[in-house]
Amino acid sequence: MRSFTRLPLKAVVVASLFVVLTSSTPATAGISPFVAGYSGGFTITFGTGPQGTDDLSFDGSGVALPGGVTGLEGHSTTRPRTDNPLVSDIVSDRVVLTAAGGDEVRLENSGADTLDTSVPGHTYIHGSGTFRIVGGTGRFARASGAGVFMVFAEVTGGLPGGVSGEFGLLFVGVIEKR
Repeated sequence: MRSFTRLPLKAVVVASLFVVLTSSTPATAGISPFVAGYSGGFTITFGTGPQGTDDLSFDGSGVALPGGVTGLEGHSTTRPRTDNPLVSDIVSDRVVLTAAGGDEVRLENSGADTLDTSVPGHTYIHGSGTFRIVGGTGRFARASGAGVFMVFAEVTGGLPGGVSGEFGLLFVGVIEKR
């Protein structure tokens, strides 16, 4: 079932990259389209973050435009909603995308993740929200921008006080390099 979670996201990433690359809308004043797709692994430990939040760590690889082949490393804390414990809001977030040359783009996300147990024997996580580009290093040292993100994950294992799994993550927005 692991290939099921990866294939749809890869198709979406390829289609999104194609749309951006073939768009007739020119970049203006240093503002360019920003599209990035990643897959990798994650762990969540429940109640171990600040003020009892859930602690989420994730890393993977993918492609970003601009940036080329890149790595992704992130850390978030989440808190289940009191009105719906299957939905968790992002409390704090830090994501670093590292380009092949070592330059970094730093992001902060806000949004929510929802547990999905509708398929017997499987636990999925669907998430979405917004991101802000908050700088970086090298050619991205003073970068800014914003957009939306979507994530699809599958829990594939357990660990003491939490779970682990695989994810696919897509960012679509704009970046301005000053």
